[in-house]
Amino acid sequence: MKQLITYCFITLIALSSSAQTEEHLGEDKYNYVKKDMLILFSTKSFKDAQKFAKQASKNLLIKTDPDLVDSITPNEEEGLTFTRTHCQDSHFEYPCYVARGRGDDGEYISIEYSTWINGFKDGYYIVIAASGDKEITQPSLKKIKKVYKDAYVKQTEVYMGCIH
Repeated sequence: MKQLITYCFITLIALSSSAQTEEHLGEDKYNYVKKDMLILFSTKSFKDAQKFAKQASKNLLIKTDPDLVDSITPNEEEGLTFTRTHCQDSHFEYPCYVARGRGDDGEYISIEYSTWINGFKDGYYIVIAASGDKEITQPSLKKIKKVYKDAYVKQTEVYMGCIH
């Protein structure tokens, strides 16, 4: 009987904790979508990432996203930022940055700041060649591995809720 009471008590604590966690997240937990990111390169140096991205674009014949390679700059507060004009045009305060994956799936080269991507080690500039579901990333990976043997796909959860 004592074991049954102990078991019931532990179960109640676990359920209470779980309910509090879900209550804390509220509707936010439904705003995440799983996405694959095809990674070519990572570094602590923005200039190295930018140089690699441009060279990879030429080597792979994959376009770069100019907003995510040429028009971004490192920023202490955000990791990366778009230009002041881009931020204002997008109705964000400067500095501003929106990580890849919110509606821009496909094969193109971009630079991302790892701190803003769930499950990635903080503080790196990452060159990504494709993002989306497996139908997008797997064919790209097969093609890219012929040139960049170390390329790989990593899955993450991308926040799709309001960011204003």
